Amino acid sequence: MTAIRAAMTWLARHLGYRRAQGLFESDYLKSLGFDVKTVIDVGVDSGTKPLYDAFDDCLFVLVEPRRDAESLLEHKPNRYVFVNKGLAARAVRRTLREQDGGKTTFLERTELTASPIIAQYEVDTTTLDELLESIESKPPIGIKIDTEGYELEIMKGLTRHWDLVQFVICEASIRRRFINSYQMSELISFMLQHDFVFFNFLNAVNPRPLYYDILFVPRTSHLFD
Repeated sequence: MTAIRAAMTWLARHLGYRRAQGLFESDYLKSLGFDVKTVIDVGVDSGTKPLYDAFDDCLFVLVEPRRDAESLLEHKPNRYVFVNKGLAARAVRRTLREQDGGKTTFLERTELTASPIIAQYEVDTTTLDELLESIESKPPIGIKIDTEGYELEIMKGLTRHWDLVQFVICEASIRRRFINSYQMSELISFMLQHDFVFFNFLNAVNPRPLYYDILFVPRTSHLFD
């Protein structure tokens, strides 16, 4: 079987096929030269290992509103604090939906990504501003957000501390995965209003993607030189 796989790989390369490669990997993130001291990981699920490996000397703030979320971590950074809340544009209680596959969201899914709801309950939320002011975080700061269609609402909760942020990684929906969510162009426009601009896709390019993980950096970043 190994010989067959090797032969097929050789033939594919000989015919010009190249496997698409994602960039959400620790080596790539390290290569970008960020010197962050604190990283906010919003929507942790089981943990974001490439992020933890890339910035292994940073303090991580892990933000996840799901019940008993910290006990579900499979990957942990060397140093972290865990915040068992959600993030939003305003600090109010919201309804969280737990669904098959460990997914959670504040939004209703469309038929495109419909999934049975296994639990539904109220959780507290805070804003990025309030979160940064409540912890002993040291700038510069990196932010990663994967919240199933709620990324733009979370970024709206950052109003006072943009100058502390060195990068933002957002999962951004391309197709209509959620009811009353945003289009990717709206997220890019919002970030541009705060002098953060698109730098790269971190996933392999897909002919008809559901979403992409997108890297934003300040307009003045050395990455554009």
